[in-house]
Amino acid sequence: MLTYIIIISSVILTTFLFPRNNKVAIFWILVLCFLSMFRAETVGTDTSTYMDIFHMFKSYEYEDEYQLWGRGSEVLMSYLYLVVYNNSLSPRLIIAFMSVLTFIFLYLSLKRSKQPYSVGVLTFLILFFFNSLNISRQICACSITLYACTYLFENSWKKYLFFVFCLLASTIHSSSIICVVLYAIRYANFINVNKITLVVIACMLFIANVVLPFNISEILIARFGTSMYAELYSDRAITYSRSFMGLMQDFLVFTSLIAVFIYNKEKKPSKPELIFYLTILFAIISSNAHSDVSRIFLPITILFNA
Repeated sequence: MLTYIIIISSVILTTFLFPRNNKVAIFWILVLCFLSMFRAETVGTDTSTYMDIFHMFKSYEYEDEYQLWGRGSEVLMSYLYLVVYNNSLSPRLIIAFMSVLTFIFLYLSLKRSKQPYSVGVLTFLILFFFNSLNISRQICACSITLYACTYLFENSWKKYLFFVFCLLASTIHSSSIICVVLYAIRYANFINVNKITLVVIACMLFIANVVLPFNISEILIARFGTSMYAELYSDRAITYSRSFMGLMQDFLVFTSLIAVFIYNKEKKPSKPELIFYLTILFAIISSNAHSDVSRIFLPITILFNA
């Protein structure tokens, strides 16, 4: 724990001292990647599961509808487990693969963004790094979708790379395919609502979700029937009460994101700002859900990092 406290403190300090020094930020990317690759099996709730190669290999044998729709699309991970299992290789290679891929695509995303690398690294560290030690496979896929979104507003043939990388991410974690809906933002020229109106809508949605939490399972089952993920998660999709500290944490996250959204004084939101606004809405909707359900929205909420 002391190591992580020192790392976090050092990243925060260097972000303020050298906010535009990309070499320092790249150094921290390498450090975080190293920590992720060589973490102990006791670090992270799923690390020991990934290390149980027999269990993971068997989990990709499609025996029911959930696995057919979910695991069946995760061909890259399936192939990786197959190679490691059949060749009696160290399961540590799976952890290393996901760690390296996560930070490569984080770096590539920062390289294509207009933000200082240090800000992106600090954001990832605070919001997503510790999740990456628990749900490594999904955070790895999310890092790829983050990179995919850097091509969302390209006008050349490169705009199609958005779909290429979204599909690549879905071969690691199937939930990543949800990001393809963001492509519609390219055609959002009809959006004439000013930021104040959008902020009011977000605030009303946040308050409504505190008073009467949204039942995501009912929405999923109404749309998809009893197939795919809806039935699987229907009994654990919602938390009807939260502690005071939990509500305060949600409030601080919400107000921080709203502050970032209105930081640019332009009255009408740009298309990238609309995507950021959508991440705020998804964060509100998923805030009262159990962690295994709210993770469905991770591919979109990781766009905070952009």
